[in-house]
Amino acid sequence: MQIYSPPDSVYPTGSIYGLRRSQLAADLEDRWFLVQIFVEGQRCLVRVDGETVAETDARPAEALAPGRVGLQIHCGHASAEFRDLRLRPIAHK
Repeated sequence: MQIYSPPDSVYPTGSIYGLRRSQLAADLEDRWFLVQIFVEGQRCLVRVDGETVAETDARPAEALAPGRVGLQIHCGHASAEFRDLRLRPIAHK
């Protein structure tokens, strides 16, 4: 999931990188926002501040293997801050 402003970028904040462009219309620069990422089977859904901004059923199988979660930033003169990170399994019905 991409974290990058402005919304006119190729993959703005909330995009499922390489698979689905976010529909987010706001520039989130210099403010805190809530991101929720839900993955179940091939389905991936991203919400930003409670609004669904991207979803796909096209997740590659190798991307779904158990492992680590990484946080990164690609811009040389940019920064990103994270707080209250949570990772949890969601019970199946």
